[in-house]
Amino acid sequence: MRRWFKRSENFFWIVQSTFITLSLLGFLASCEGVSDAASSLTNTGSDEGGLGSIFNGEFGNSGGSRNDTTDVAGNGSDSISTPGHGRPLKNNPQFILGSDVSPPVDRRRLISRETTLITNNPRLQFDCALPDPGAVTQITTCMETRQTAISAYTPQRGGKWGYEPNSDEFLEISTFFNARISIEDFLEKLINSRANSITSGDNANSPIPSSYETTVPNYWYSSDDGDTPRLKIYSHCTRPNKPAFYSGSFEVCLGPADNNGRDNFNYSEDLTIVQHEMGHVFSFTMFNARNIAAAPALTIDRRVEFGGDFYSEIDALSEGFSDWYSYTKTGRSSLFDWFGKLEPSVRRPVRENSSLHPNFVAEDSLSRVYYPEFLSFSVATPNENVEDSHLGGQILSHFLIHLEEEMKTVCGHNPKQARDAIFHIIQETLAELGDLTTEGIESSAVSRINMIQEVSDVWVKKNNPPNFRTFSQGFARHFLRNINGTGNCGNNILFGKDRLEQILDDHGLLLFKTYNNDGNNAVAGHLGGNDPVSSLNRSNSELIPKAALKIDDRNGQPSNGYYIIDDATVLTNIVSELVSGGKTLPTELGNPSLVSSTNSNSNSRVSPGEIIAVAVNLFNDSNIPMGGVQILANPWDHVKVDGGETKMCNTFEDGFPSLSEGAASADPVTPVDGDCGFITRENGEKVTEVNETIAPVCFIQKRGSTQTEWVSQSEFKEFKNTVDSRCLMGGDNPDECFFRPIPGADVAWLSKLDPNSNWPETFDPAGAESPTFNAANVLLFEVSKELAPGTLVNCRIRTRFTNCDDCWHDEDNGDDDYLDFEYAGDKPFRIFNLQFIVLD
Repeated sequence: MRRWFKRSENFFWIVQSTFITLSLLGFLASCEGVSDAASSLTNTGSDEGGLGSIFNGEFGNSGGSRNDTTDVAGNGSDSISTPGHGRPLKNNPQFILGSDVSPPVDRRRLISRETTLITNNPRLQFDCALPDPGAVTQITTCMETRQTAISAYTPQRGGKWGYEPNSDEFLEISTFFNARISIEDFLEKLINSRANSITSGDNANSPIPSSYETTVPNYWYSSDDGDTPRLKIYSHCTRPNKPAFYSGSFEVCLGPADNNGRDNFNYSEDLTIVQHEMGHVFSFTMFNARNIAAAPALTIDRRVEFGGDFYSEIDALSEGFSDWYSYTKTGRSSLFDWFGKLEPSVRRPVRENSSLHPNFVAEDSLSRVYYPEFLSFSVATPNENVEDSHLGGQILSHFLIHLEEEMKTVCGHNPKQARDAIFHIIQETLAELGDLTTEGIESSAVSRINMIQEVSDVWVKKNNPPNFRTFSQGFARHFLRNINGTGNCGNNILFGKDRLEQILDDHGLLLFKTYNNDGNNAVAGHLGGNDPVSSLNRSNSELIPKAALKIDDRNGQPSNGYYIIDDATVLTNIVSELVSGGKTLPTELGNPSLVSSTNSNSNSRVSPGEIIAVAVNLFNDSNIPMGGVQILANPWDHVKVDGGETKMCNTFEDGFPSLSEGAASADPVTPVDGDCGFITRENGEKVTEVNETIAPVCFIQKRGSTQTEWVSQSEFKEFKNTVDSRCLMGGDNPDECFFRPIPGADVAWLSKLDPNSNWPETFDPAGAESPTFNAANVLLFEVSKELAPGTLVNCRIRTRFTNCDDCWHDEDNGDDDYLDFEYAGDKPFRIFNLQFIVLD
């Protein structure tokens, strides 16, 4: 699910020594609102300039002129002469009636005298077809519109779509029309991308599936239950979280803005809200392009979220793409102006010349919107850091529009040509990054990315999900392959590698040292042929060693390196938010939204039988902003089965634990399958590596009569003679019998750490001693009732960040990228041991 703004929540988390109340950050930080439209391909790029629609006149009523409108009393079928036609909204009101108009408006003043084809179907349903007469392309009812999920289908009247402009039916018809022409444009881009790959002679190296033209429904969502792959759009959705795209149910939820006194506004009225949500539909589809094409041969879930409901860099990329997609329909430098009439803070710029930007932002190399500084930048509060994916997405939208302008200059492209070319590169990049088949491109005989198929979803979702670095690297690689010297830049003019790198660097996105042409396969990933990035082009894109990420051990900080939140009311809201955002949280307590107040006791300590949220207190020990900090508590390869027992390896930089504390025995000089020095290529699936094991992160201290050592929870279970039924989750996994990260809440994100600062100092300087966190920042753990007070638990977590040098580049292999399997181990990460003592 993707929401375009975050609502304020009614609970607070305030961390202050041993008393904790915590507030889930909520604010109206992003939105949509300008209009859609125009026939001209001219684009001046200014707020007042040409609109530059790529729909070649499909959208009308541009430029504030009312010459094409009529103040009719109604829009009945008798006023429409052609079957299947109607008069939908084609623009936002301020571009028809003038900039002074504000919601609500009489929609009779907005409709055109001319009619437009809506659909010849008796219902508001659309049949997808690629614009290629030689292809097998038809998908019956790929999209439909209703007012709500339980509403009856709105029928034609007299074979036409004539309804009174202020009616709910009229708004539903307009929503259908604008979604339909967006889908038609998307399908045209899909087929043109395939044709361009074939024409350029590089079809085999394209990640875009060749089966688009031959197999139905390989170019559109294919549902798991075998139902028609139908996008359902509700113009008057009754869900509380809207507007939003719900990828799990393939639904777009629009409807009334029923909060803060805006009851008269419906998000369907603002065409750029519709466009933004359609951008989420398309990016999700492109991200899963290879998975959809491979279904049902894959043995794992063939759909992967592109984004989510909480902060992550993949979500920021999703929002940035959707903003850019909305821009391609308007050519305007700021978005969301119509809804912004009611809520000015939601307006968002997409390029540096927007009048919304402060004067320190401009279109020169030293004044661009860049990574990671602008991850938390809001024009509404330019002097404050605000953590929100929509704000982070501004970096991507500004980069893509900057690149478009450069392509128009260098290649001689008009706006449509430049945007189509960029869309093609985005298609290839997302198709490769989201690929669960592990092939990456059409001709790949071996896996290029994301491990083996059995565990590739873990890589895409957790171990190595897309971030600004991986997206920029993949985009740059495919851009040079498609544009530079291929004839796709006009008359075989070169769009030089240096020029591309300088544009990336202007936005802080030159975060990679090579283009990683050989991929990440364990066998072929270091064979060479990787184009290096010119170090002379790296100015804004500063890289930091991973050692700069530390547990904050300064005076006045928590001595254990983390904050604990165990207030029942707070936790109920946290887990409810996670569940409503599509997370699955299996817990011993059953429904995680019903956290027991008797177990979660608000003492800011670990107590038997409770769920706790843990906010790791990380510190940026450098003079450069640190972006995209990820904290992982999911199972990884940090153990060895030694003497029949699972023991922690001590081969990491902290040397913990010692042999006397229960560490695994030393490895031979050349480690093999099962040794600490060998990192699993199969994530412990034992397809061929029968001795390899990945393990949960938490071990328990066992105090014996002669020694004290760290042991696995299964060994501790035997030591305590605990039966399976008394373990967490009924003993499904003995190694998580007593204390475990909750799957679905075992990865946390910190969007940015300012220089020489921790997260509270970055985002809440005034309240740094009583920090405020949000649901994306915390890990959730579950504590068994069987753990006795005094028990000590050690959880070994992994961390890394996006503008890190040695989290991505292997200096032993010419700064080539680490191979995918290595993200099952320690090399790309900073390792921290968090210790928890159980108290009554």
